Amino acid sequence: MPKLLIFGGGGVIARKLATLAVPKYTVVSVIRNDGHAAVLTALGATPLILSLEHASVAEIADVLTAEKPDVVVFSAGASGGADRTRAVDYEGAVKVYDALEASGVRRFLLVSAWDARDRSKPAPAYYTEEGLIASDRAWNFLPDYYPAKRDAEIALHKYKNIDYTVLRPVLFTDAPVTGATLGQAQGGKVSKDLVAEALFALVQRPDTAGLTLDLADGTESLASEVDRVVEQRIDNNSSTIPMPKLLIIGGGGAIARRLAKLATPTHTVVSVIRNDGHAADLAALGAKPLILSIEDASSSDIAHVFTAEKPDVVVFAAGAANAARTRAVDYEGAVKVYDALEESGIRRFLLVSAWDARNRDKPPPKHYTAQSLASSDRVWTALKDYYIAKRDAEVELHKRKNIDYTVLRPVRLTDEPAGGATLGLSTGGAVSRELVAQVLLALAGRPDTAGLTLDLADGPDSVEWAVARAAEEKIDVWED
Repeated sequence: MPKLLIFGGGGVIARKLATLAVPKYTVVSVIRNDGHAAVLTALGATPLILSLEHASVAEIADVLTAEKPDVVVFSAGASGGADRTRAVDYEGAVKVYDALEASGVRRFLLVSAWDARDRSKPAPAYYTEEGLIASDRAWNFLPDYYPAKRDAEIALHKYKNIDYTVLRPVLFTDAPVTGATLGQAQGGKVSKDLVAEALFALVQRPDTAGLTLDLADGTESLASEVDRVVEQRIDNNSSTIPMPKLLIIGGGGAIARRLAKLATPTHTVVSVIRNDGHAADLAALGAKPLILSIEDASSSDIAHVFTAEKPDVVVFAAGAANAARTRAVDYEGAVKVYDALEESGIRRFLLVSAWDARNRDKPPPKHYTAQSLASSDRVWTALKDYYIAKRDAEVELHKRKNIDYTVLRPVRLTDEPAGGATLGLSTGGAVSRELVAQVLLALAGRPDTAGLTLDLADGPDSVEWAVARAAEEKIDVWED
């Protein structure tokens, strides 16, 4: 009999899969402790104790080499906080990918989650309003789980020696199976029994390799749905297109490093830094550090970098660490970058500016409150040189007709965890640096925000919804 090896074998779906598979397969169920060993043995599976969280790639490869499975299923998942979720659902999955390649085992099924996608890109074209609402709800309810699943999928698509199929079930239920929708779903619910049946069907269908498939309860038979997705080559993977390149000027800054960390699973990231102080940190994040002082370089030097790297999007997040250098970096450095963009023909650009970086000779924006005006006076008094540099950098950028710019004006920065967002018009307040990075990544994937200048503060909205609304309504705080 062929052999099936299941990582996360103690889970509900994994046990259901083992039950279905034992009549036709030798089943090995990998579990992190012996809690389910007796149950799995009773089902006819062989329990094998190995913690993905703590095992090395070599140890997992040794298991695969010894067991020689025909098919491997990854159904593992953590319960116990953000750190364990990342360690199992993403890092554990990547260890398994590396072990598959090391051991030469090719056929692999990944149990992911519906909507585990790169949300910096537009939603799939087949999503309805119902799908978008379900997407926001899922990501807000499970903010650690979904990034781990998304990053695990993105990593998997880089492996060329693994014949993978990705299954993305929607919300689990314990209801009986009534029928299936396989391929594209709008959210909804799915029976755990159906997930196990779908996995078992896909285990036996190597012609589904390369496909990423949603799964929900539906009206069709599972067999007919599997035949349909194979025939039509339905694939929800958005990573088949080469990853776009993001180049970050000022890559050593706190926001820039957060942006690099968020972007590396979905982008090739080049982080321009003025010395090697953060080079090792950025390389560990998966970014390519590139040493170039914006203060000392010419616009031609910067253009040479752009021409060589060919970024799809450039982000200017540079800022001087002391007042004496502020004008040289925050204004003159920005202008050099604008010149270099035009010289190299790169159009898409994001400028990190500051809330209230405006011409104060004109009346304040109409949405400002008395508190806003007081905040404006306070920040301009405390950081006059900084605000003048940011204002002048914005004024100069708006003269450039060959740059598709979006300007982001964060309010006062904090190190609080990211929550919701207010994007567009803000009356002041505070914003998490992590949220700024999230919004920058979202804007990088939304060229329809070009030409907009947007305030950003902590608020009630999801990043995706806030960016989509700003793009649709063309919210713009810039005043000539």
